[in-house]
Amino acid sequence: MGGAFLGGIFGASLIILYTNRILRKRSFLTYLLLNSFSVLAIIFFINVTISLVILSIRFNASILSEEVLSNSMNFIFSFQGLRSMLVWFIVTLGTTFILRVSEKYGPGVLEDLILGKYHKPVDEERIFMFLDIKSSTSIAEKMGHYKYFKMLSDFFADITDSIVYNKGEIYQYVGDEVVVSWKIHYGLKNNNCLNCFFEARKEIEKQSSKYLENYSIVPQFKAGMHLGTATVGEIGVLKKEIAFSGDVLNTTARIQNECNKYKTDLLISKDLLESLDIDHAFEVQEIGEIELRGKQTKTSLFSIKENYNT
Repeated sequence: MGGAFLGGIFGASLIILYTNRILRKRSFLTYLLLNSFSVLAIIFFINVTISLVILSIRFNASILSEEVLSNSMNFIFSFQGLRSMLVWFIVTLGTTFILRVSEKYGPGVLEDLILGKYHKPVDEERIFMFLDIKSSTSIAEKMGHYKYFKMLSDFFADITDSIVYNKGEIYQYVGDEVVVSWKIHYGLKNNNCLNCFFEARKEIEKQSSKYLENYSIVPQFKAGMHLGTATVGEIGVLKKEIAFSGDVLNTTARIQNECNKYKTDLLISKDLLESLDIDHAFEVQEIGEIELRGKQTKTSLFSIKENYNT
């Protein structure tokens, strides 16, 4: 029991902090098996260590004595010991399976699907961010579609932790764009929605040598943010997912489209700005009331930058 308990703690830490990130690009089966065998190896090592210590005390002999080693191996490879290892392997396999499926839907989404939270559409206050790679068309033409796809894969993988750690939910990928959503309290808390953008940029800058070596370019990106009421519900039969609809999504997309015009990387609406607790970590510049494409009323926009003087 002690070996399983400690093995579970160390094994879970290994998966969450290391192997889960390293194995993201591996096949589903490889991900399951490598994670499961890694945890099994940890449990095995801890069980051997614990049995050696206990038997050494029991027999009042050295850990490396023949008597202690022999009895330890008899215990580890007994029917009871092997059955315990098999049980923990199955448990780990099931846990990593759920973890990988949860990644497919995004953090928290699988739980909502299982509980049927959005079986019937509901209205929710949400923050949305549309994040898009700059000059994507010209980059794809120069790079070629296959190589560009690999760069997109690396880019989305590298910014994922910034999204997850700031409580964001990846709604969907649309070409070279990712749509991120926050439940209102998560997005506003500690300015998570703003931190997400700037932490993602820092991560790409940190990985710049990799991009220059593999693609001869470091991807730059821009984003638009807005908050409002969206209708949320399950959609689909064979491939269910949680979908959003509402004017807030259209407005956010239009805000992001204005970034090039005003030569800024991040634009947010006045509605979002007034809901945030902006501190000295950010510089806010008013753009003004803009008539967004397809909108009858004007929207007040603000450019947000990091304040490097703080």
